[in-house]
Amino acid sequence: MTRITLRLAAVALVAGLAACADGGGDSPTGNSTELAVTNGFATMPVGFDEVENTFGNPGDSTGWRPDGMGRHGPHGGGPGGGQGGPGGLMGGGLGGFFGPGHDFHLGRGWLAAILNGTCVFDAASGRFLCPDRVRDSLVITHSVALYDALGAVQSAWDTATTDKVNLQKTVTGTTIRWNGDTAVVNHASDRTIAGLSSAATRRVLDGTSAGTETLTGTDTAGTFTATRTVGDTLVGVTLPKQVGRGVYPLAGTITRSMEVSVTYAGSDPVTRSRREVLTFDGTATASLVITQNGVTKTCTVPLPHGRPSCS
Repeated sequence: MTRITLRLAAVALVAGLAACADGGGDSPTGNSTELAVTNGFATMPVGFDEVENTFGNPGDSTGWRPDGMGRHGPHGGGPGGGQGGPGGLMGGGLGGFFGPGHDFHLGRGWLAAILNGTCVFDAASGRFLCPDRVRDSLVITHSVALYDALGAVQSAWDTATTDKVNLQKTVTGTTIRWNGDTAVVNHASDRTIAGLSSAATRRVLDGTSAGTETLTGTDTAGTFTATRTVGDTLVGVTLPKQVGRGVYPLAGTITRSMEVSVTYAGSDPVTRSRREVLTFDGTATASLVITQNGVTKTCTVPLPHGRPSCS
């Protein structure tokens, strides 16, 4: 088992076991901690935009902190901050999946972006190993593997025969945020795209991403420790070979989960969880099942960036 697989398994286990727990204590500001926890669902953890995931706008752009006073001011409104308030999809919606032109990040130049001239094929691992990058003191690694339709490893891209690409990424380290908060992160993703050969008629995406962010600092309510654990799994997400506007996944599911916990000095932690399961059928509407703090509701969501409608 590879190192990235071990890391994903460990982090995904935490996400999968995320319970609707409540430490039972009040924060120094009472119900404001409940709002602080809820606000945590609206964006991605620091650095999670560097791994493959279906979440929306980068969490780094908001500088989320428990009191809601991020880089651009208060971020109230609960899950789905990128969707405009309560009832939206968490983590900024599906922006991280429906890319520019609805190309699912598989548009022109996507391969060159992940398999650039600095990546070197390693025969021992059967993967292209790419140089590490550093962003805000976080170390970002990635590697790529190519396969033909029979699963044989390839040492170079072949337009006719390369059928599958596997992309693995990690983001680890400690960074000091713009407001002085300290964030410790550990993220990883493992995504496979099949059906890329000239003979293929459909593309199929499978993969997992998982991560943890531990944020410490002092805000308007006091000294805090805030933890966000996030998971994102694609199973059999099937696309027509030609993607673009008006094209939606023909089948498959996306399961997204997040647990947010906030602890202020001298108080018990307040922890909440949310899970979203989207199922595609080729139409412009996906079915959506949301489980938040143990309560489940069934919804539909217009694609690519609509707001859920729940019964």
